[in-house]
Amino acid sequence: MIDKKGTILLVLKVLEKYSDENHMLTHQQIIDLMQSDYGVSVERKSIGNSIDILIELGYDITKAKKMGCYYSGRLFDASEIRFLDDAIFSSKSISGKYAKNITKRLNEHLSIYQQRDYDYLVNSNAIARSDNVQLFLNIDIINEAIKKGKKVSFYYYTYNEKGELIPRKGNNKYTVSPYYLINSQGRYYLLCNSYASSKKPISTYRVDLIKEVSVTEDDLIPLHSFIGLENFNIAQYINEHIYPFGGEVVNASIEIVKPAAMQYIMDWFGDKAFVRKDENGNTIVNIRCDEDALFYWLLQYGEGVRLLSPQKLKDKLKTHYEEQIKRYK
Repeated sequence: MIDKKGTILLVLKVLEKYSDENHMLTHQQIIDLMQSDYGVSVERKSIGNSIDILIELGYDITKAKKMGCYYSGRLFDASEIRFLDDAIFSSKSISGKYAKNITKRLNEHLSIYQQRDYDYLVNSNAIARSDNVQLFLNIDIINEAIKKGKKVSFYYYTYNEKGELIPRKGNNKYTVSPYYLINSQGRYYLLCNSYASSKKPISTYRVDLIKEVSVTEDDLIPLHSFIGLENFNIAQYINEHIYPFGGEVVNASIEIVKPAAMQYIMDWFGDKAFVRKDENGNTIVNIRCDEDALFYWLLQYGEGVRLLSPQKLKDKLKTHYEEQIKRYK
């Protein structure tokens, strides 16, 4: 037989599962649900006492005369859970199985009436995703190394011409100084230093392609010890590297050819884009961006914009398009 403490816990579980602001429960309904869900019979007076004790303990339970009560102290509201559900499902860094399991656990924080039916999660394995089940373990280990100020070592994989995952560097391990983990375009990237003497102090690796990561005994090389990175700002870095390539940041000037292209500018660069009119009334946007990332961005959105500078990147685009024209003759 369940004692008084057990009854209080079951009342809370019933309220969490079956009540919200649009679905209040009377004492009799709580009694019925405790019987059907847990096989426990309780008296009406016990329900009222349990609810009062829960409120005294700090649980947010809202009571309305004659209409009943509902649990109003949820960790997340429905809109927040849905946002997190969509973010998890859209991430290509985790497997379909993990996406389903995580969203299922998140939705348990809502009443059964607020939970959204994610029919497409049944087929979440069908979209292009990582199948690296070590992803979350990788993230934990890398975070541990960053906190301890230690390097990490790992095997890094790539795809061969058959679409099979194979280790890079002839199955030799990478050893790097880890600094940040960045979520970009639905994938996690490790921001780190691979070579102490490198002219390119920052490298990036996809975390879902990392395997057998471990923390070493070696202290990492501080990011601020590199020339030009003494006052490194991660927010600025992310703004300037719209794709995580870690290339040289350049000042670029772009002409808006089609008005709709301004949406692409704002989506990617936001208030970091400086918009002006030139002497001919054309809309010009000045930005700072990783040169390699901007190259690929222009390939994607080039129909609506025209690169004015830098000249080096203009030449790179010209060469690319000339080679494409030859390829399709």
